[in-house]
Amino acid sequence: MNKKYTITETAEKTLRYIGETDGNAMELNCRRAVADYALNGTLPEDKEISSRIAAIRFEIDRQAEEEKRLKEEQAKAKARENTRKYDYAELIRLREEGKTLREIREETGATPPSVYHALKVRPKNCFSGMKSRKLMPGMIKRWR
Repeated sequence: MNKKYTITETAEKTLRYIGETDGNAMELNCRRAVADYALNGTLPEDKEISSRIAAIRFEIDRQAEEEKRLKEEQAKAKARENTRKYDYAELIRLREEGKTLREIREETGATPPSVYHALKVRPKNCFSGMKSRKLMPGMIKRWR
């Protein structure tokens, strides 16, 4: 279930109370049952122990759900960071159709830096059809 589990203050108080009222043996059995449930997800076979740790089991489940939710949110945030908001090919196509930068921005909703960046990016083989003697070396470096 969990790779790790930290006993909260409430759970610790509950286990100490069990030790004070029912003895140290019952407290130790409950601690073992809590650890087994937190790490493996297995319930104790003894009904008495199971009933005594019911509140702690609820807390363990809540912590596991919270941890899972946080990991999912982090994964979604990371996925959002790695995606482009606008299709660069479409921005370039609109420019080739003769639209101004302002018209492209208004039509696509792209921000000015996104439009400028999309139009600045050039494919690596943009000079493949030209003869190399006609190109200056500095020009090739600049566009790649």
